Amino acid sequence: YNEGKNYLSLKVAEKLTVSFLKYETLILEEGAEVEIIYKEQELSCNLQVEDICFRLVGNVDRVDIYNGTLRIIDYKSGKAVSDKDLSFKIWDEIADDPEKDKLFQVLMYAYLFLKNNPKYINTDVVAGIFSFRNLDNGLQIAANEGELIFDNNTLDAFEEQLIRIIN
Repeated sequence: YNEGKNYLSLKVAEKLTVSFLKYETLILEEGAEVEIIYKEQELSCNLQVEDICFRLVGNVDRVDIYNGTLRIIDYKSGKAVSDKDLSFKIWDEIADDPEKDKLFQVLMYAYLFLKNNPKYINTDVVAGIFSFRNLDNGLQIAANEGELIFDNNTLDAFEEQLIRIIN
């Protein structure tokens, strides 16, 4: 039974991968410019909370520059991701709402990347998810009421949520 289940899982993974590669090929054929900066990259930084230094670590799937926009990307092959999963109205939702786990994850990746690469702060940056189950949506991006600008205020607001969680 396990061999049959593993075979089916492998076939599903293969189908999703082929679909994603076709999607990537299509956008390149349409003239998109893509420069991949990182794949499967571990990012980390230290965060001082009172007298304790915490080491924050995350493994981002991909960071690229797509037509001039820096994109911090996580891939999801399971359940489809909705725009609701990646949007918020107030920052406290990130720490208080367990259904915002995907949002927290991509914002953490953005936070870690920008802490390590501050030259990208205040540039055109998005963080989001490619849902292999719904490639028609393209990259679904994290948004605060429709938009999220990755500047020092955004990093500070996210860091406040990290401190709330740690405390």
